[in-house]
Amino acid sequence: MTTKFSLLGKAATKWDEAAKKFESTQKVYDAKVKSVGTDGSWNGQSATAAQPVMTITSGQYTAAAKEARAIASILRDAENQFVKLRAELKSAVADAVNAGMKVSEDGIARYDYEKASEADANAARHDPDLHTVEDSWTKHIDKAVKAFDETDKYVKLALKQAVEDPDPLDGVNHGFNGKALDDIEAVEGQKAGDLAMKLNSNGHLKDTELAELKRLERENKGDKDFSQAFLNSLGPKGTISFSNKLADLAGDKKHAQDYRQLRDALATNIASATKVPKFKGEGGKELRFGSKEYSQAYSQWLKSPDGNFYEHFRKGLQKAGVAKYGLDAVTEKQNTIGRYHGQQVRGYQSLITLMQHGDGYSTQFLTDMGDDIRAAEDKKQGGDPDIWDLYGDFGDQRQSR
Repeated sequence: MTTKFSLLGKAATKWDEAAKKFESTQKVYDAKVKSVGTDGSWNGQSATAAQPVMTITSGQYTAAAKEARAIASILRDAENQFVKLRAELKSAVADAVNAGMKVSEDGIARYDYEKASEADANAARHDPDLHTVEDSWTKHIDKAVKAFDETDKYVKLALKQAVEDPDPLDGVNHGFNGKALDDIEAVEGQKAGDLAMKLNSNGHLKDTELAELKRLERENKGDKDFSQAFLNSLGPKGTISFSNKLADLAGDKKHAQDYRQLRDALATNIASATKVPKFKGEGGKELRFGSKEYSQAYSQWLKSPDGNFYEHFRKGLQKAGVAKYGLDAVTEKQNTIGRYHGQQVRGYQSLITLMQHGDGYSTQFLTDMGDDIRAAEDKKQGGDPDIWDLYGDFGDQRQSR
């Protein structure tokens, strides 16, 4: 409760300074050393052998700066989260005290007889539900403490991943990590993606793993960095497969509600990860969708990190969206020779079904996806008009599309 989290911010400043020094040293190295091997003044076998080494060394300075800035960002993120969590913990303790509890250093809530009036204390002693009330306040405080523990776990994981050698086989021993994630939420998204992939492969998760995946989704709801890292881990094809797996598991008696929650969370992930901002022109006026000015702003935005993710994910969907996937709902498992036995659903069909369980999708994403779906069925663009045909009894009516 008394830890000075501001020290994390001070440490982050030092790491930013280190990044600048790495960049400064790289400039000197490139100008004074690397240039000698590339300007034509140094020839022969020694020059040929030295050039790749110089390129690697220069690249390590770049990677070192990237790693240092990632660590700085993680430390600042940790400071902000810990400060927020401490406030929530203090609030939980204050709530218990205001309710007449005394909270020990271990977070155990017990009725505070010393501060109670004689009448209230006497009533409490004879209250058969007092122990239950005390336990509820203890759990309330424990929940805030566990939030600290979970965040601390992912801070450690983020820092560990930031300093890992990104490619142990590139010939550079313990090289700097030029691909370091600089956001705790992104690391959590990556972890959630790993759990989702495990569910895809095994068809189930341990109860502790399922609880962890639900917690990660719940606490990062709507977070762009988390959602992008999550979908990056799965990829477009894995995302659709995960959606189908959740649909297949919806009938699980023990965890049906859990899988429905994860389905809704996945729809939210897609909305937040692919969110295209509302562009504004002169005077802060929002640009009209489809206008020339909007198109120019959108093209420029695609060059940003968020835009790069968007375009990469969309292109992946163009392939994954027309691929075929197994889905229990469209397959007659009992009849091995039936008309509908073994039929598969297309990716876009699963995706659209999933998206109905979410909201907040940007107009640009919906428009782009609509264009891609039409292209898949347009003969003039090499598509198949019958690509979406399905046969079977889905609900009360037999349908073929």
